[in-house]
Amino acid sequence: MRELTFVLEDDALYSVIEAEAKDSGRTIQGIIIEALYLWKVETEMDEEERLEVEQASRDWEKNGGMEARSFFDSLRQEESRLNS
Repeated sequence: MRELTFVLEDDALYSVIEAEAKDSGRTIQGIIIEALYLWKVETEMDEEERLEVEQASRDWEKNGGMEARSFFDSLRQEESRLNS
């Protein structure tokens, strides 16, 4: 296992990551590792896959898609309501 330490100079970005960690019950480290894996997958896509993703994004916007954070927040709220 290798260790990586870095300085995140964007306080607002850090605050968003920290809030997501708290809200989702995950660690900041886990969120950053997930983001790096997603970046890796995205950079490995070929041009055809990129075009498909771009088309899906346009379709999402056209059809009134929901932001992922809003979607997962609503799921957490529903779960809390059901467990109360």
